[in-house]
Amino acid sequence: WFERAAPKKVYVQRGKNSDSGNEVAPADFDGMRDRYDVDQEALHAVVYESRARKNEEELRLLRYVNRVSSDAHIAMMRQARPGIMEYQLESTFAYSCYFNGGCRLLSYTPIAGSGPNSAVLHYGHAGAPNERRLEDGDMVLCDMGCELYCYASDITNSFPANG
Repeated sequence: WFERAAPKKVYVQRGKNSDSGNEVAPADFDGMRDRYDVDQEALHAVVYESRARKNEEELRLLRYVNRVSSDAHIAMMRQARPGIMEYQLESTFAYSCYFNGGCRLLSYTPIAGSGPNSAVLHYGHAGAPNERRLEDGDMVLCDMGCELYCYASDITNSFPANG
């Protein structure tokens, strides 16, 4: 596809991440720099500026996904009790986002950690799924957000499993 399109210039992002200070590595493929004029400077500033500034429509959309996610966190907390599984909290959140807000996607892999799992950094992925049964006295940490039109919410909260 790329060769058929025959672009005169290829723009790749390279620059410093303003949050972490890490260098953003540009995309690359074999022969790219030999066959095409590659610009590593222009794209970075444009992308970072568009991430930092939002128009009114974007702000309304961000407020909406945050409201949907907040309501889903409340629904999830209402369902929480000793004896249910962490993945049931995750599924309650996802269901609420889609059913009540029309948000089919989640922003990232949800974290629903209870007891000792609430202290595991980035718990909830395939290697450490949300699979523990909540126990009386557990603290539960949930980090979940929904996404709509590529605008994402990111909310973390903690609450006792037994209310």
